[in-house]
Amino acid sequence: MMESPKFVHAFVLRMPEKEEEKIKSQIGDFYSRPANLRKKVILHLSLFVVYLDEEKIKQMLDFLSVWKPDFKAVVGTLGELEKVGENYIGFAIQSIEIQPMHETLTESIKHITAGCFDARYLKEKLTEKQRSYLDNYGYHRIKEYFQPHITIGKYVDQDTRDREFACAPKLEGKITFTHLVFDQSIVNSGIPAEVLWSMSLV
Repeated sequence: MMESPKFVHAFVLRMPEKEEEKIKSQIGDFYSRPANLRKKVILHLSLFVVYLDEEKIKQMLDFLSVWKPDFKAVVGTLGELEKVGENYIGFAIQSIEIQPMHETLTESIKHITAGCFDARYLKEKLTEKQRSYLDNYGYHRIKEYFQPHITIGKYVDQDTRDREFACAPKLEGKITFTHLVFDQSIVNSGIPAEVLWSMSLV
């Protein structure tokens, strides 16, 4: 019997298509390098990642249908290239608006997301506070551990990532995020995420 696909859910900030194309032109052929597993992607900034079952997804969508946060469009500056986690490359996004939005979102949805996480997170070297966040929010890279960034590379292991880091392009300029999106994607499929809910920030 074929195993059902495993989904990961995320709240992400997205930009207008023209701004995305402008950044992709700076990235160039970096996506197509053989080592890069992240070849088909819509550029975005993740605010929160969680693993929800069908009942929890319904609860989330019900909540989002009545949720009215006072969020506006976010303007950010493309910062330094970073090694993110164990096997990602991304660009830092500098903006005083992102952290408050992240924390408001995190607190607003924790009644749904608490305890909903992938068991593989437990294999990471978590601090006591990160483990507490995992249990109470469903994600550990939050609050002081949150790093606003745009991912441009994913790799099979840390050594490969570190080698590719030297070849990554340099980006510059400002970017405006105009939509907050709740989406789902099949874990490790490389298939672009399906949008389940979207909110205009303009």
